[in-house]
Amino acid sequence: MPTTSDVSTGESASKKRPKALRLEVLTELPLILLGIYIIVLTVFGRLDLVGLGVPLSFRNPSGALFACFILLGLRTWLNRNRASQEPDSRIGIRPGYWLRGLGTPGLILASCFLFVLFMFHYDGGRLGGDGIINYVYVRSLVIDGDLDLTNEFEEFVPAGFQFIAERGRRFGRPPDPSQEPGPALLWAPAFLLTHGLVKVLVWGGSEIPADGYSYPYVNAVSLIGVFWSFLAIVIAYRVSRRYFEPCLAAVSISALWLSSSLYWYTVKAPTMPHATTAVVVSLFLYLWIKAREAPSAPRWMAVGLAGGLVLSMQRYNIFYVLAPLITLGGVVWGAVFQKDPTLLRRRLLTAAAVAVAFLLTALPMLLYNFYYSTDRSFFRMGDLGGFTLRYWDNPRIGEFLFSSNHGLFSWTPANYLAVLGLFLLLRKDRGLAATLLLTLGGGVYLLSSTWDWYAGYSFGSRRLTEAFLIFALGFCASTEFLLRRPKVLAAGALGALVVWNFLLTELVARGEVPEMGTFSFSDAVGRGASHFYQRVGHPAAIPAPWLFAWRYGVSPAQFDLSYGDRRYHNVAIEVGGDNDRYFLGQGWSVAERDPDGRSYRWSLGRQSTWLVPLFGPFDYLLRLTGEASRHPEGWSQPLSIEVNGRRAAGLTLVNGWQTRVVTIPASYWREGLNEIRLVYGWTVDAGLAYGNADSRQIACRLARLELEIIK
Repeated sequence: MPTTSDVSTGESASKKRPKALRLEVLTELPLILLGIYIIVLTVFGRLDLVGLGVPLSFRNPSGALFACFILLGLRTWLNRNRASQEPDSRIGIRPGYWLRGLGTPGLILASCFLFVLFMFHYDGGRLGGDGIINYVYVRSLVIDGDLDLTNEFEEFVPAGFQFIAERGRRFGRPPDPSQEPGPALLWAPAFLLTHGLVKVLVWGGSEIPADGYSYPYVNAVSLIGVFWSFLAIVIAYRVSRRYFEPCLAAVSISALWLSSSLYWYTVKAPTMPHATTAVVVSLFLYLWIKAREAPSAPRWMAVGLAGGLVLSMQRYNIFYVLAPLITLGGVVWGAVFQKDPTLLRRRLLTAAAVAVAFLLTALPMLLYNFYYSTDRSFFRMGDLGGFTLRYWDNPRIGEFLFSSNHGLFSWTPANYLAVLGLFLLLRKDRGLAATLLLTLGGGVYLLSSTWDWYAGYSFGSRRLTEAFLIFALGFCASTEFLLRRPKVLAAGALGALVVWNFLLTELVARGEVPEMGTFSFSDAVGRGASHFYQRVGHPAAIPAPWLFAWRYGVSPAQFDLSYGDRRYHNVAIEVGGDNDRYFLGQGWSVAERDPDGRSYRWSLGRQSTWLVPLFGPFDYLLRLTGEASRHPEGWSQPLSIEVNGRRAAGLTLVNGWQTRVVTIPASYWREGLNEIRLVYGWTVDAGLAYGNADSRQIACRLARLELEIIK
């Protein structure tokens, strides 16, 4: 029976509920109306609003966004006693459920979303690069009712992509961009709604073309990508709050959104598939976590259905399936270990049902591949083997993680904290953290095995953008660890002060900052950062730059330019030119030019090196264009050429420009980075050789180095 206090509390609550409900409606309705207004204004942003009676401050989203901030703050104040009261076992993501419980964490997430929406409207991108191809999928699906892109390539796709149509014509097939049409399914509702609105406007006299190519359609597809991205953020928050304090989770996830590649693909490149795919992967992992904690056949079926959708977004997303496979494998093994045939049969049937559900939602992609692809393959096996697993026996894991060529950690240092945080998460949920680490590791292996592990033109490691939920859990764990240890944060702040003073001391000693008089601290910061960077390298890639510097005897800063550079078959280095810094090793002077305008570098010391990335071991002709330094005795310069630590050839240089050619067999070369070391017979004081005050020890100067495959 309820106690007196319970009854009185219930009566008190019932008396207050109508007033609270009225206040909630007064804030909820304006929020909905403002949201609709912002959407319409963003989609039809070029319409003249002067004649519509719209207040001056609301003719662009900034005024409406400001009003949303005020209303969200009021909503949070109204719910201040109910904020974050949902039981930890509930991780629902329904909009109404989330809005009713909106408290401080919800305000943090909503404010972050409004900021991103503001940046999208004023500084965001729309169509560009592969986004054009992704866009014509949804246009063809909605307007033409098929995925035959022939007319889209004729009417809309720029010349840079016409090779796709040419290839299709050679095979007697429609254009096949070899991209999954999955994102078009999630963009279709916004496109379809916009198409209806444009039709209405055209009926009313508007001149907006209702052809699926005009700006409202492009804006609508881009805008819904922003909303899908935010839903991925909400899912990540709802999962993370089970393990972390809600405000910490909200702040951490908002910060990760703004500091990761997901921000770029939400704001700058919304028609790329990554922001949209992020919500599908997050939903898939969310359903897997629910099935893992409270297993049932319907929940596992939902995991399978979501898994097929994940594969339909991008085929390389197949590695996310590792998470439920590991869990299902453990469940089946548990039945085997218990020696219970009935339990084993039931769990095997569940696993089979998951596989069927997976294939069911992957079926549209499979049928598309078979009907529209040039090779008539359900899985595009030729493309899968030639693209995804090209380097399966020698994956570019180091380059994928640390290279300046879109390395996961070097471009997005927040991911460093996220991965470290997954190890901290082991203390809260060992099974979950271990499975996520294995899944992420599988993804790194798969993606670093592709022929273009750097993912072409992109921002950061774009093919792991969809792993936001995994990174969010780890990032929250790292944030919690640091906030509970203020001594670590204080030590970092004190260390930064010491480093700054050391750098300023060095700048004054070098004469780069005057001991008297004014100067620009902006310039001082730039010079100090340059000196610091030369000694330390990119902090987010540590310890990789240090290991690289130790291995090749160069500055840690050279790591950015040389490690992970694209492979070459034939190489021509104009020494002292704009591109030689990508191959520069140790033992070279600054770039110089002779009176004829030829660029070159002097060797410094008894040896100097070049770092050259090659596709594979071939027989090469190596050409050197240079000359020996003058010598008081008129000596010629004997030069030994070592490749990857082994002596490969020798030649002699004399004074005066000349070109020398040697053959170096394939056995000396390797796929990836190769070190070419030039070892000199003697050095001479430059001042003694040329009658000046130059004290450098030189042996020769080089103007060109060339590698050419012997066919």
